[in-house]
Amino acid sequence: TDASKQRPGDQKCSFIFKTEAEKGQPKALNILLDLMVTKFWIHFEDDNVFYQDVYVSRLLAPMYDHPDSCWRHGEQDPADWGAVSTNAGASSSATGRRLESSTQADSCVRIAGIRLGGTRDFDGLDTENFFDVEDYKAPEVLFDHSYVRALLAHGGFDDDASHGWGEFGEVGAVPWPLFSLRPSLHNLTYIKSLEAPLFFGGRPGRFSEDPNITMWRDNDHTYNFHWDIELEFAVRWARGGGTFATVSPGACMRDVSNGISSFELSFEYR
Repeated sequence: TDASKQRPGDQKCSFIFKTEAEKGQPKALNILLDLMVTKFWIHFEDDNVFYQDVYVSRLLAPMYDHPDSCWRHGEQDPADWGAVSTNAGASSSATGRRLESSTQADSCVRIAGIRLGGTRDFDGLDTENFFDVEDYKAPEVLFDHSYVRALLAHGGFDDDASHGWGEFGEVGAVPWPLFSLRPSLHNLTYIKSLEAPLFFGGRPGRFSEDPNITMWRDNDHTYNFHWDIELEFAVRWARGGGTFATVSPGACMRDVSNGISSFELSFEYR
């Protein structure tokens, strides 16, 4: 890891061999976030196989071409959106800090990520390129720390009827925030500007390295949700005001571990 931090600027590829103390997915993701100095981050796994060329210019199109994009609206580079100033609102022991963006951020669409998945038309690859931007605003309840704890304790779902929600019984699990570790292009500056992990130490815009984040106790029962690391980060991502766009037709790629093809089937982002 230390050698990777000293790599030459023209080095195109680095293989990182972690130490015993650096084991685990969140630490691996944070190492990558520290090493990346580009404006954007294209995330995909080692079992994603591409069957066609994917042009970065297509993936960037929503950020630059959408008429209400923050970049077009304020003549600001998408890589700088995360630098928009924020002010802390009222807070209590049960309510997290409500991030209030500047007037510019409120009046434009902050497209902070582009999904590599997408749908195809009957014409397949010959379909005219287009993109859809999801009209998304984080539910107010996601700014309540007590609720976020309950959401993580349920793994983001209402699957277990015996697992109570307490004071949030009428709310239950809100739809999964848009951020996902599915193949995507991310605005890296936006990500690094996000809040620090909510219930554990760490730096802004990094994944929680809490070793117990995947284990929750409720009524003498222990619940395990391995995706809570991703969910906790997704909550902070949503609280920052971002949304996702999907480019279609999607990239022709396949997740060889489970046979999902983004060209055959539009991804369901939890």
